Amino acid sequence: SDALRIAGALGEFETASTLRLIRMVSFLNGIIKMKQQIGMPLWKTATLVIPTSSFTLGVVSVGAAPATILVPKPLKIYSAWVADNVYPNTKRREIEVVSRKEFLTKNVASTEGTITAIYYQPLLNRGEFWLSKRPNAYSIANENVEIHYQSMISDVDNSTDNIDFPSEWLLLITYELADIAAAMYGTPIAERQMITTKLRELRKMAEEFDVEVGSLTARRTLTTEEGIVTGKQIGRAHV
Repeated sequence: SDALRIAGALGEFETASTLRLIRMVSFLNGIIKMKQQIGMPLWKTATLVIPTSSFTLGVVSVGAAPATILVPKPLKIYSAWVADNVYPNTKRREIEVVSRKEFLTKNVASTEGTITAIYYQPLLNRGEFWLSKRPNAYSIANENVEIHYQSMISDVDNSTDNIDFPSEWLLLITYELADIAAAMYGTPIAERQMITTKLRELRKMAEEFDVEVGSLTARRTLTTEEGIVTGKQIGRAHV
């Protein structure tokens, strides 16, 4: 409704019709998808705590049915930990998040042992978390895998939904909708130009804020005569 009021398509004390709200919801979902496609960080962070007993075959699927865990599909893993299920804050260790190539090199999923790495394989409507080894009896009885990851923002299904969206983006999205509404409902040119100018300012602010903290790890790789690849971390820098 705020976007319609900014565009002059709705009075201060008027209530938007169901049809108008349905149109705005449709445009809102389109705006979210467009922003994601051009690289705006329109995702949320989430944490999953999965008992290692769920990884008896070395893999757990997450996302839409028929996944084992029904949550919005993860985009990528930030970090992962193996934690004691009684003392998760004190008895825990970080495990390595590896690429597909590294996982295929490390993977010995047919054997049990100490969990040292995790690989995430995104699929169409779900994804799969793979462990480098199947958990042993002690791990199954006493440990969980704690996964920190990025997840897609859910679509808005109706006008009464709470937007699953970072609060710092709300004003920008409101003006994106107002710009569309102004074109749809015949807002005078001068007012439309004011809306467009404000929208450009908000876009610029959002793009300047769009900086993701990351890090770079350097490894030395050695290959033995038997063809075994070994690696040692030699440096790490934040970028």
